[in-house]
Amino acid sequence: MSIPVVDTAYDRVREALIARIERNDLHLPFLPLVAGQIISMVSDPRAEMAKLASLIHQDQALAATVLRIANCPVYMPRSPIVSLQQAISWLGLNLLQDIALTASLRNGVFQAKGHEAEVKVLWRQSVATASYAKEIARLRRQNVEMAYLCGLLAGV
Repeated sequence: MSIPVVDTAYDRVREALIARIERNDLHLPFLPLVAGQIISMVSDPRAEMAKLASLIHQDQALAATVLRIANCPVYMPRSPIVSLQQAISWLGLNLLQDIALTASLRNGVFQAKGHEAEVKVLWRQSVATASYAKEIARLRRQNVEMAYLCGLLAGV
């Protein structure tokens, strides 16, 4: 007895993406300038929090995301975080890098008009995959940033 195949919009989008990858016809957008600079700055051991905060201020959506995450129940300190410098110090540079990368990809790669529900499912799967990939890389003493990026893009 064979299992019937259900043709969903999710499957059609996935097949179209696979076909474009196989034809070498998938062009991913570049990271926004601010996100790229943040990732570079975080990798620099001489990076200054004030300069990093100033850079994040240039992207209001990213600044709002950083403050929102810093104040969420998972990370929330005893008193609310009100400045980007506080948020950066509280969250740490590694998490800040993940936030910048994630926000940039979500706003660039994970947009498809008319397929918002399917993209939302793909986005959640990608973030979960990225989180697992990062932890596996950490345990294996591998590059966690690259594992996180690959995990995010795995659902695409």
